[in-house]
Amino acid sequence: LTYLLDQHYGLTLNDTPFGNDGVVQEHIDAGISLCDAMNFIVEKFDLVRTDRRGFSAAEQSPLISSIDILRARRAT
Repeated sequence: LTYLLDQHYGLTLNDTPFGNDGVVQEHIDAGISLCDAMNFIVEKFDLVRTDRRGFSAAEQSPLISSIDILRARRAT
């Protein structure tokens, strides 16, 4: 989660609701996937990905995909 936020949005965990104690565990307990939890935050706060070439908010989806999560797992 920390890697995804930093790599794709330039944010830290504390920049999001996930920085609050218990929020991550609440999502796990509720059975919410990492992808769904991340994309909810992306949509709620209208985040823009900063990791893509030809950066343009109008042309590219800001959402995280399962491929992004797999790459993050390999990188950490």
